[in-house]
Amino acid sequence: NALAEKEHALALAEAQRARSDANFLKAIVAVRDIITGTALGRDNVPEPLRRKFSDQAMKFYESLLQEDSPDPSLQYDSAVGYRTIAMLHQSWGEFEQAEKCYHKAIAILERLSSEDPAAQQYRHQLGYAHLVFSRVLHQAGRSQEARLLVDRGIKIYLELLAQTPDNSDYIAQLANFYLD
Repeated sequence: NALAEKEHALALAEAQRARSDANFLKAIVAVRDIITGTALGRDNVPEPLRRKFSDQAMKFYESLLQEDSPDPSLQYDSAVGYRTIAMLHQSWGEFEQAEKCYHKAIAILERLSSEDPAAQQYRHQLGYAHLVFSRVLHQAGRSQEARLLVDRGIKIYLELLAQTPDNSDYIAQLANFYLD
């Protein structure tokens, strides 16, 4: 029975490790969301404090950039990092830097989406990148370019909703394209 006890203890330890990993990921996401939200100006904080949060958020997302990695999950993190860095630049009126980062994010997400069309999170983030980038182009008076991104984003979300019609995130993002 020593073998059974050992297997039981190993299974218990593995379950605890998985729970710990899940909790750690939740904590990272919560902290990231707080820092990024403040950095983007979603909280009512003085500009010097917002700039500090922005600088920290920028460093965090830059640490994620590994677009040359063969690992799709690291490429995905890089794409989300570039998109968020773009949003940070956009929030400070740094449109040229924002545009460069949006282009990088979209290129990575397009590649990931074509390599693994079943991975809906790639297309969801690609659609969202089109939405936020279209807003930058519209603000810059580049309405025709913005319209192309809007049309592509709508198409992405309609395809996603055809596969999973009850996904509230997809519905909300599609609505954002029509509300802008």
